[in-house]
Amino acid sequence: MARFLKRKNILLLLLLGFVAFMGWRMIRPMNIFVVGDDFARPMSITTPPNGIDSLRAETCAECHPEIYREWKTSMHAKAWTDPYYQVDLQFDGNQQICLNCHIPLQNQQEHLVLGFLDTERFNPILEKNPDFDPVLQQEGVTCVVCHLRDGALVGPYRNVDAPHPARFEPEMVDGFSICRKCHVVSGKRWDTFFQIPPPMERSVKSKKDRPLPLTAPAVICRA
Repeated sequence: MARFLKRKNILLLLLLGFVAFMGWRMIRPMNIFVVGDDFARPMSITTPPNGIDSLRAETCAECHPEIYREWKTSMHAKAWTDPYYQVDLQFDGNQQICLNCHIPLQNQQEHLVLGFLDTERFNPILEKNPDFDPVLQQEGVTCVVCHLRDGALVGPYRNVDAPHPARFEPEMVDGFSICRKCHVVSGKRWDTFFQIPPPMERSVKSKKDRPLPLTAPAVICRA
């Protein structure tokens, strides 16, 4: 009898614990992933490099028409306008954090992120962006998102003759680093479960110290 009562009390405690946990989860917002430093804020790229008039992809098309046409048909180009994404964005309450990968540039977003009201960075402090560019917004993941670094356009080639500052960038040829910002999402906390993609994250960790070749083909990521 005593053993039965002890087991009953244990089950009752487990049940009460489960009910308390579910009640807490109803009060506390359910965030299925961790906001990493890489995508907590939009990219503060606001001015084009010397020799370029605009951050828009159409400017790049003047010298790179074939690449532009390829990008134009890609999911990167449709990252903002894709109807499925737009429905999903509204379903999730138009969270600002989603914009930082789908329209990553600061001037693609209608609001500036001044800070956060929570430690998890899902509740940003917003202010109207005076430099918001609605045309640039429609381009989604546009050329300069990946190719503009510290005032220079970076790529997989050396000794480039270009009308703008240009330099070789190893991340453009190692096959994964340039993609990390948006395509590796952590979920390594007890109350989160979402990671994309788990194999890639392990791959990045295992390969990050490998020496890079002097020349290598570009990562084909525009499709």
